[in-house]
Amino acid sequence: MAPDILTLCKAPTVLALVSFIVALGGNFASPVWAGTSPHGGPGLGWPASRQSPNPQVLQAAVSQQAAAPVPSGLFPSLEKAVPFRGAYVARSGSMWVPWISKEAGLFEKYGLDVKQDYVGMSSRPVEGMITGTFEFLAIAGPTVLIANLSGLDIVMVAGLVSKPHQSIIVKSGITAPGDLRGKKLGTSQRSSSVFFLFSRAIRQWGLDPDKDVSILSVGGPPENFAALSAGQIDGSLLSEPERTRALNAGFKELAKLSELGVKTQSVTIATTLKLINNNPDGVRRLVAAISEGAHRLKRDKAFALQVMTKYTRLNDPSALQGIYEVYAPITEEIPLPTVEGIQADLEDLCASGQKPQACQARPERFFVLKFVRDLQESGFYKTLPGR
Repeated sequence: MAPDILTLCKAPTVLALVSFIVALGGNFASPVWAGTSPHGGPGLGWPASRQSPNPQVLQAAVSQQAAAPVPSGLFPSLEKAVPFRGAYVARSGSMWVPWISKEAGLFEKYGLDVKQDYVGMSSRPVEGMITGTFEFLAIAGPTVLIANLSGLDIVMVAGLVSKPHQSIIVKSGITAPGDLRGKKLGTSQRSSSVFFLFSRAIRQWGLDPDKDVSILSVGGPPENFAALSAGQIDGSLLSEPERTRALNAGFKELAKLSELGVKTQSVTIATTLKLINNNPDGVRRLVAAISEGAHRLKRDKAFALQVMTKYTRLNDPSALQGIYEVYAPITEEIPLPTVEGIQADLEDLCASGQKPQACQARPERFFVLKFVRDLQESGFYKTLPGR
């Protein structure tokens, strides 16, 4: 009889495997800064110049928009809130929705007592969920694929961002895709999803990423922006806030990947099949709170920027505006994971040789649509403010 998954995941060899998994799957949503959390915990060390917004101002923003009542019949009444703990892996716009759900009181509205931790791009989020520390993760879709293909109990229950959020930023002399021929382009490690997305965009323009351009492993967005500024590379794939910084410095946006039709399951809410089986009501409440958070993001820009400032301590108006312009349009209000995006990510994993199992895997293995579908069929999404 096969050993229990939780027993397996306590073994040092499996914890090492998880570390390897996230090293491959990391680089999907780069942190803005690293050090202590906005609540004083480990994670982010804030520069003195980046002060968090006044909590009273943020609370006022919460009360400016009345929350819709909880639809009767969907959620049984509870004697007390159900404790859930989550983790998010970056301080960027890709993690915006669960922050908004927390700050707007939406988890509480749906009967959950949620605490969220910043864990960073390491093995700890996946390890923590497998061993029961976290009930859910806000994490990149390809990371879920790699972990699942490695035999770990992890699936998506919501697809927050189903398009890539990066832009191809180049020197001002490059005005068309053909001008990239012979140029040096920076990205992260060649095993990362960022590299695969960049390669797909280049192929879409009729160029061979292995022959027509030189793709260099430079690092994350901050390192690539620095290399671009120093003239060491001619272009890069950048996310916010480096995209806005590059544009302000005179570089050119050649294309947004989201507008090129490049497919990926960029950001998800993931949990375990064990939790889904043991507490389906709790997972449904989680998906409802996340869904209303996505709705709030798209319809209350002022509140969304307040929340972003709190969690990133970023007070640069142009950078905040840039983050909103990138992430608000591609955030899904009805967060169904995309079969096409997951299939494209599987094909990348297959072609790279990282995960031979990906070559035969079907997208449906990696997600559970029941909770979003239940909310759709009940008319839940039509009850949200402004719909």
